[in-house]
Amino acid sequence: MKFPILSLGLLSLSALSITIMPSEAQAVCVGVDVATQVAIHGQNTEANQHSESHFEAEPGCFGSTTVHTGTQVYTGQGDIDQSQSNSHYLGGSDESGADAAPYVDTDPLFFSVPTQVELDVLPDPSTNGYYGTFDGSSDDFS
Repeated sequence: MKFPILSLGLLSLSALSITIMPSEAQAVCVGVDVATQVAIHGQNTEANQHSESHFEAEPGCFGSTTVHTGTQVYTGQGDIDQSQSNSHYLGGSDESGADAAPYVDTDPLFFSVPTQVELDVLPDPSTNGYYGTFDGSSDDFS
């Protein structure tokens, strides 16, 4: 069988590919903000949802990461205002310092993923007599 020779050839090829690979990976600054807002409210009511993300990075920033995940949930009758404001700051590096030498100056990567869900599924409180009670007591239908 010639499988051992084929395996040896593939091993040699993989070793060669490692030696000719480009230089080491560069560490960039990354900011991620995932803000979630959920409003489960009654019919004919309003949900105002606002989410804002601010990102700032110093020149020469490398190897820094900031991540925020925040969730706001409202369940009830009436109008609702939900607001989130998140700020992220990523530090830099002294460009003449030894730590900065192996890194290429790259722009930071910022990701903002606001998720807003509005559900007007709760019944109107004025129709409680029609749907039954919502306080745990039972209606007398007998």
